[in-house]
Amino acid sequence: MQAQLDQAEFAYLLHTMGAKAVVGVNNRQFFPEEPTRRDSLLTTGFAKLKENGWLVPTDEGIQSNGRLLLLSAIIASPSLVLTVTQLTEDKRQRTVNYYQAGNLRGEQFEAEYGRYAVSQLPKTADLPNSFAL
Repeated sequence: MQAQLDQAEFAYLLHTMGAKAVVGVNNRQFFPEEPTRRDSLLTTGFAKLKENGWLVPTDEGIQSNGRLLLLSAIIASPSLVLTVTQLTEDKRQRTVNYYQAGNLRGEQFEAEYGRYAVSQLPKTADLPNSFAL
């Protein structure tokens, strides 16, 4: 599973998981200290998640994508993070963060300015040995 999220959507999910800081994102932007900025970011994120179908209002409340929530939990509270810089086909550098929580793995990178690609990796993902401790 891969999702493309903007900063507000991703920040909302990470806040929902109780994260206060996350390796691989600009923590000042994702976790602003000023309450007005934080509330605006989270309100926008919640609205965009609904608009893009990741959160769906129902008669019982909000239905969410379980895999996206699991991936958000892995990123919000990993036991291990590995950061890798890759050279893209168009000769630009891309920083990719790999997260592990228990036997679950995910990755995250900034796909384009302000948009983040997040993916859950298979348990058998071929990661460097230092990551599979």
